Amino acid sequence: MTEGVTKKRDETCTLKKADKNKLDAFEMWVYRRIVKDRLLKQIQQRYLQYFGHIARRTGTMKKLIVEGRVEGKRPRGRSSSRWVDQTKTLINQGLHEAEQLARDREGWRGILKKL
Repeated sequence: MTEGVTKKRDETCTLKKADKNKLDAFEMWVYRRIVKDRLLKQIQQRYLQYFGHIARRTGTMKKLIVEGRVEGKRPRGRSSSRWVDQTKTLINQGLHEAEQLARDREGWRGILKKL
């Protein structure tokens, strides 16, 4: 309905450069809102896919790093968000429960689809 109204208006008025710039800016604003949600969802799914891959492995260096079992001191200042913390936030469960879920591939894929 609005398309017909805008087409009729477009036939009767001239489009100035400033108007064109405003239309372009609005179009980009809409695209960013649409793409942002899809991109964020895709990033979260890939993140959890990789977590599932690591959680199913045993005794690897990657798993030790993800769990935070690295020797040494932390730097001064505010502690940064850890990889595991973000995983807990995404699936709303603890690390142990997340690892148990990840061991069941089909169940883990079901969780990823729900995101």
